[in-house]
Amino acid sequence: MAATVKGVEVETEAKPFEYTLLGADIQYNSAVYDSFVYSTPNLNAGAGNGTGCPNAGVTATAYTVNCSGQRAPFAPRWTLAGNVQQSIPLPSGAKLIAEADARYQSETLTALDFLPEEIQGGYATADFSVTYEAMKRRYFVTAL
Repeated sequence: MAATVKGVEVETEAKPFEYTLLGADIQYNSAVYDSFVYSTPNLNAGAGNGTGCPNAGVTATAYTVNCSGQRAPFAPRWTLAGNVQQSIPLPSGAKLIAEADARYQSETLTALDFLPEEIQGGYATADFSVTYEAMKRRYFVTAL
């Protein structure tokens, strides 16, 4: 088995205003099996090898399965993330910190059989929190 994994990631943070922090992360991933050939028992009289990959050969006792050229599992092509954090100073010396995060991941394979039901579709998530930070950072309380 051999695979080629190539990609790039760009991560950035900016503080455009005194109490505002912005962040972004972009990942591109190309992960493909160059060579992925294996044998599995033929327990169904040649009805199929049970994968989404073609047969490279069939005997009465075994399948030779060729999954070369398939994308590797758990390797989404794209992942995008961003966040914004806003601090609000309070007269007492404490502060409120509001934060929002969002993330998108493109579809990915979740197993090694290369079957349609093993493909997890692309999805997005978002989170929001508010934190109260006491004066001199003595304690924090966060609501998610």
